[in-house]
Amino acid sequence: MDFTMRFFKADENTDQEAIIKKRNFWQRRSEMEKILLAVTGILLLLVIILFVISMIRSHSDKEYCTTPACVTIAANVINFMDQSVNPCDDFYQYACGGWIKAKTLEDNERVWDRNQELTLRNYYILKYVL
Repeated sequence: MDFTMRFFKADENTDQEAIIKKRNFWQRRSEMEKILLAVTGILLLLVIILFVISMIRSHSDKEYCTTPACVTIAANVINFMDQSVNPCDDFYQYACGGWIKAKTLEDNERVWDRNQELTLRNYYILKYVL
């Protein structure tokens, strides 16, 4: 084989390689690969949509306690707060200031806190029940 024949054969190979390289990603795929990619994409999209829908539903279906006990406790918490104080300046006064203002110490009491108040309340409840 002489030099010109080898040159033309090499030139034909580069033309075929150029044609193959010009085909894009989608054109290089077989029919089965295209179908599998499409089905995978659709399933992924479906999973994302279902996830978003479930997140929206779970956040919108919040149930709040409206029993008398819950309402009473919520009212106590609000009453124990001192909303005239900025919580960034003095959080303790903000959270407990209402209770501190409402509770005055008796002459025989040195310290009084919420735990002692609850203990005394439980004592009176037990005394009433028994």
